[in-house]
Amino acid sequence: MIYISESKFGGSKNALIRRIQQFLASEES
Repeated sequence: MIYISESKFGGSKNALIRRIQQFLASEES
């Protein structure tokens, strides 16, 4: 159960980081 929740959180975290990076990139340019 812990492994499954960690995997889900990891995927959500990666998606969130991508959104933040895209937001920062669009702000800079």
